Amino acid sequence: MVRIIFLGNGDAFNTHGRLFTSILVDGSFRILFECGPTTIYALEKKHIPINSITHIIVTHNHGDHIGGIPFILLNLRHINKNKISVICPNSTKKLIPKIYRQFFNDNNFENTYDVFSPNSKLPFHLRNISGTHSVPSLIYRLELDGKSIVYTGDTSKMDLSKFAKYADILIHEASSLNPEAGQFGHSTPFEAAETAKQSKVKLLALTHSPKLSGAVKKKVQRIFKNTIFPRDLQEIDI
Repeated sequence: MVRIIFLGNGDAFNTHGRLFTSILVDGSFRILFECGPTTIYALEKKHIPINSITHIIVTHNHGDHIGGIPFILLNLRHINKNKISVICPNSTKKLIPKIYRQFFNDNNFENTYDVFSPNSKLPFHLRNISGTHSVPSLIYRLELDGKSIVYTGDTSKMDLSKFAKYADILIHEASSLNPEAGQFGHSTPFEAAETAKQSKVKLLALTHSPKLSGAVKKKVQRIFKNTIFPRDLQEIDI
């Protein structure tokens, strides 16, 4: 069994008061997909020790996806001392120390994290493909404890019928109801549902979105029945 904890499901604007998107996969490793500015707050709310997180997987360099990393490192340096592994594109590798130094005027934090490229040899199976966003962004497929988790990060609608095929869960962004969302590198809930249907996944979880109305949810589930709309801090087992 793998537990998925939706630490936050909001967009870059915290629309409707939702926390920035961050997903904790809790199994033989504790792996964060994304680390927005509210991630450390959400971990504290869930009574999850910061130093129990083993890995952070980053899709791209926007602040709502990486803005919490300096606070994680600050905590690991001064309170819950430990080292964390960050898996990220090369551009993020260069950005992390720059942001930390600007935030805290501190150069003595290198022993709080190790950084790996997404194609490094890791203690679990992780694959990636490129998404379609306003900046370079990755989509990941994580195999952990016999379960497959596909996480899109930010992307316009893509054909994931091979990459996400038969996954136990597809965690897909649903940033906007605007039919032109793809022009901005994002997806609608309906496009995410179509992707889930084409990929024959077991479960679709919509994230990185505002709160959706009951009518929208029903329309989405008419496209793909096994869709959930997680609340911030909600947990599910897969």
